[in-house]
Amino acid sequence: MRIFVVFVTMLFTISLADANQQTMLRVQLQQLTLQSAMLTDVEKVDRIQALSTLINLQDEKQTKLVQSPEQLFQSGYGNEAELAFAKWQMLSDLGLPKEQFRLVYVQDKKDLSRQVWLAWYTADKIKLITSSDVIDRTKTVKRIQSEVDVLSVLDPELVLSNRSHTRSSNT
Repeated sequence: MRIFVVFVTMLFTISLADANQQTMLRVQLQQLTLQSAMLTDVEKVDRIQALSTLINLQDEKQTKLVQSPEQLFQSGYGNEAELAFAKWQMLSDLGLPKEQFRLVYVQDKKDLSRQVWLAWYTADKIKLITSSDVIDRTKTVKRIQSEVDVLSVLDPELVLSNRSHTRSSNT
């Protein structure tokens, strides 16, 4: 009987922690939206990156968009592609030009794992926004490029319009 009580208590605690994390994520996103006029673009990227640590990555090798950014924040769970797409959506909502971003699908040369990153093209640099880091030094970007193969580079706006078209065709 005690084992059952401990098990039920653990399940309740996990559910409560997930709900708390989702609430914290929404509150921090609202605060960021309110403060966005006072932040530089780099600060916005850094804040979005910090917020994304509250998203639990599931099946990190999955590179398909299944949920929308809104669904990602409601659930608190997502894959690499959904996280990269959500970052683009949030940064666009905060006023960064949509055309400065691309979704970059990469494959590790050693273990063949796949990831989806967000590339941010500024006036003179390319910054890579991975699931856990913002890489902006040219040497580091070149080193990373030697470790991964770029499979494709997509305009997130095109992905969004294709998803919208697919959804309207299926209904």
